[in-house]
Amino acid sequence: MTIENNPLDIVIINKLLDKYENSVLFKESNKNKLNIYLNSNDKIFINYWSNVAYRYRDEYNFYLKKLEDQSLIEIKYKDNLIDKIFLNLKNIDKAYLYCNRENKNTIYDRCLNVVSNYQNLEKSKVLEGFLSKIKEILINKQSFKKYFTDLNELEYLIKGIDQIENNKEEQFLRNFSNKTFSDSKYLEKHVSKFISIFNEFGNYDFLNETEFINYFNIYKIPTFTYIKGNALIKINGQIIDLNSLGDSFSLTRNEITKLEFININSKKILTIENLTTFFYFNDPSFFIVYLGGFASSNQLFLLEKIKKLNNNFKYFHFGDIDCNGINILIDLEKRTKLSIRPLYMDENILLKYTNQTEKLTVNDRKRLENYLNNNEYKRFHELIRLMLEKNIKLEQESIEKF
Repeated sequence: MTIENNPLDIVIINKLLDKYENSVLFKESNKNKLNIYLNSNDKIFINYWSNVAYRYRDEYNFYLKKLEDQSLIEIKYKDNLIDKIFLNLKNIDKAYLYCNRENKNTIYDRCLNVVSNYQNLEKSKVLEGFLSKIKEILINKQSFKKYFTDLNELEYLIKGIDQIENNKEEQFLRNFSNKTFSDSKYLEKHVSKFISIFNEFGNYDFLNETEFINYFNIYKIPTFTYIKGNALIKINGQIIDLNSLGDSFSLTRNEITKLEFININSKKILTIENLTTFFYFNDPSFFIVYLGGFASSNQLFLLEKIKKLNNNFKYFHFGDIDCNGINILIDLEKRTKLSIRPLYMDENILLKYTNQTEKLTVNDRKRLENYLNNNEYKRFHELIRLMLEKNIKLEQESIEKF
């Protein structure tokens, strides 16, 4: 008899081992009075009790006798029929060998050894938090399925977290993945797992793949940083008057490296979150840098050059009035060590454009409520309270008149 393409004896032992691994006994082996068993009403025995049971009972008895002879199980009968099948806890290791299954204790020990080895090395914030959590799970023999399925995935996650968090140079997604995992598509396939880990252990709020990988200087396609305003710049000895262009100017990573600011004839520097707004925002009192979300290393490098040109610039950021818009500003301020003021990101604007707003999602509300308990967001607390009260958020593209 086979069930799910396995002989009945293998199915029974696997079921008993599943129950063992999910029991208190597995976590605390000194629980003497506990037993692991299957009742005769388990679906494995459906044919044993069917109207044509005479066709199957000899086969059941054959496989059960086989397991009993190996001292892997003990059978309790009632009226000469099977009542319960007990796993012989003295022969646990033998049971694992019988069904060619790795002992879960061994799996935990191997995973714990990998985690302990990495914990001895210098770690970044996310990796340190992740390793501490996994070590706690493994020591307490709790389920680790939320984070990884096996030792191989655990090692890939540790390596990936470390490489992503410490990546300083712009790289293409598949090149990065190939160098890190020897698989050019691995990060794309598992990016949601990495986003979840970084959000949990790094206090990030990444919502999608693009936002996540770009933050750590990983890109699917070549990226450009757009700037515009009244300024003179020099690249490879060529002086360019941005004001005379009358439009935006795009820069690659290589060009930003070579770029020199000769002069910026504005006292205010503005970063803008969304591309549409960047193109139609034309206040000549600002020199403008397009971000496209969380600032990339290119954009941070550019802002550093601007800061070195003149310490007296005033800095502003214009983004969506939502969780991410607020986070982008705070993140930018931390990473540039600049004092940055929000522009058109206040209660008056939110109320003025109420008819253009969207409803908050459940996740939006949860995040905003958390921000009210965090002093990092203090300057936005009144705005956040209004957003929660009205249950609204606003994309910056809805603001067309300045």
